[in-house]
Amino acid sequence: ALALLAEEEDYHRMTRYGAPRFRDHAQYLDAAATVLGTRTSEGRRTRVGLLDPEEYVAFCAGSGLDPGSAGSRHRFTEHLVETGATLPYEGRPLAELLPDLAHLALRRATFAYAGELLDAAGRCEECGESLARAAFDRASELLVAACHALGAGRHHLVCSTS
Repeated sequence: ALALLAEEEDYHRMTRYGAPRFRDHAQYLDAAATVLGTRTSEGRRTRVGLLDPEEYVAFCAGSGLDPGSAGSRHRFTEHLVETGATLPYEGRPLAELLPDLAHLALRRATFAYAGELLDAAGRCEECGESLARAAFDRASELLVAACHALGAGRHHLVCSTS
């Protein structure tokens, strides 16, 4: 797996931790593209994720790791793979892949934030079940039932709550 610094600002933030060691962000991305191309030509599969400096530092602090250590960057990259925050590298240019990685990161952050908001709904006083979980399960059941009732074809579904 490879964790990439997509933005130039992220690249400069990480230099305070001793990495990366390139002339500039463009050279860094060129080197990353070369590594990915070499791995692909050797038949090696690689997953690619974004290295967000703030998330990385928080991960290191929470894990008791030194953010300046190459081993810590490796552990963080493993963490990205474990949490599903990566995409398979299939030979596309980084200019095409980086926006998809940014979109994936945004979706994951949105999902995490929504989860925090739903958790704040609390638990049922009678049974202790998470109100958010119960609402999610019920909404899922309704959506599946609606899809089955509509049958095959292209449909447009709009939902609203109050």
